[in-house]
Amino acid sequence: MLDEIIGVYKDISFGKGYSERCTEANGGKDIQVEIKLDSKDKTYLPKGFESQHEAYSLHVDGKGNTKIEAKHYPGVIRGLDSFSQLMTRTKENESEYMMEYLPIEIKDEPSYPYRGVMLDTSREYFFPETIKQILDSMLISRLNVFHWHLMDDDSFPLYLESYPDMTNYTAFSPEEIYTPKMIKDIVKYAKVRGIKVIPGINGPGHVNILGNYPKLSSIISCYRKPVVNGLAYGSPHGGIINPLEEDSYDFYTNMMKDIHASFECEYCHNGGIVPEFNCWNSSQEIQDFLHQGGYHQNDLTQIFFSKRKEKAQDSAGHQMTNIYWYQSNGIKYQEDDILQYWEMGGKIDREFAKYPKNKFVLSTSEMNINCGYLTPFGQNSQICFSPMSPDSYVRFPSMSQESKKQVLGVEILAWNQMSNEFDLLTKLNPHSGASSMIFWNSDYELKGGYMKERLMRLQYRLKRYGIPTSKVSMRYCEEHTHHCFG
Repeated sequence: MLDEIIGVYKDISFGKGYSERCTEANGGKDIQVEIKLDSKDKTYLPKGFESQHEAYSLHVDGKGNTKIEAKHYPGVIRGLDSFSQLMTRTKENESEYMMEYLPIEIKDEPSYPYRGVMLDTSREYFFPETIKQILDSMLISRLNVFHWHLMDDDSFPLYLESYPDMTNYTAFSPEEIYTPKMIKDIVKYAKVRGIKVIPGINGPGHVNILGNYPKLSSIISCYRKPVVNGLAYGSPHGGIINPLEEDSYDFYTNMMKDIHASFECEYCHNGGIVPEFNCWNSSQEIQDFLHQGGYHQNDLTQIFFSKRKEKAQDSAGHQMTNIYWYQSNGIKYQEDDILQYWEMGGKIDREFAKYPKNKFVLSTSEMNINCGYLTPFGQNSQICFSPMSPDSYVRFPSMSQESKKQVLGVEILAWNQMSNEFDLLTKLNPHSGASSMIFWNSDYELKGGYMKERLMRLQYRLKRYGIPTSKVSMRYCEEHTHHCFG
């Protein structure tokens, strides 16, 4: 795995195909870098999220001799990343590189250990080659979590061994599915790049697509078929899990067993968006249950969470940490649950205080890459008035010091109602990397020409590796950053 990531960084530093172009036969000469990895952990990605997992030291002496030391594999990756940025092309010969300001000593680790991207493949299918490009862009941007949103009302393209014919009903087409072999290949590709893959499912809401599958029709309440010549502002949502149906838990148990076999996941994002209570209100069976037990609809959501977790954990054969979308709904989460805060930033202190023992991942509204773009129906965005520039992401949401202690990190949201394989990467880059910058080093203020220079360097590195990216500014300002921005 070390040989593979070293090869990747050669291409990042000098352009793709470096290994073929630069050989001793045509005068090329490799730079010698000593790498010391102390960890005896052969899984390469340590369990949990700790800043020390990415800690490293980098020493370059006056002659250019280089040594990278780290206790964990992700630290080696960050050391290679810093080293690759120290080399610049000479003005006399673009095929030659140099390092300045020697000797150099760097000791570094992130302020926040979770820096991720959520990719929604329910509303738009992305082929594995494109997903790998996203993972490459994440590596260059120092992002280490790939949250794969697999299930929503629109589709569920994941092939499950327990339900081999399900994707005939839940995928957009037979060509647009993810098989266990494809999943394992992507997970391995991510691991080499120091990225943890977290599968994302849904429940009790946002599961209308499951109602397409005849074998699961009994577990979906208020299923809505797509209407021909109908007008629906949004996907055909409405169908939600019936938490009183035992088959509901059998399905989740079987699904989690299959998911773990493909992902070998330490974490699972379990959705958790509170459903439309009008559906449960229309069910006499559910109303009788609530009345007899003195329950509220939120209690029913709580029952579903608890029972699903208990059964799914048993099926997976090990304990997984659960992540939920956070809403102000009074749900009683367990202390080890991670909550993903995706509401407006102004309420952070108040909402965090309700769950003082839980860790939060920040995905406030402006961290949605669709921010400012038109909706699928041509309406103005309800999130922002205009698309956000990359430097808008280089800021830490306003909150108290006490709330900051609960922050695990950040995640950029790539909901794909209006994105596809051809434009997503230009929306994602360099925006996601800009967010990673501030969560890697939250104590350092990035502003003015220095901030623009950092973003343009990131843009340049992405381009050299063949990854589509939007521009930070015009070409003149790329070459005269401080003249344009101070």
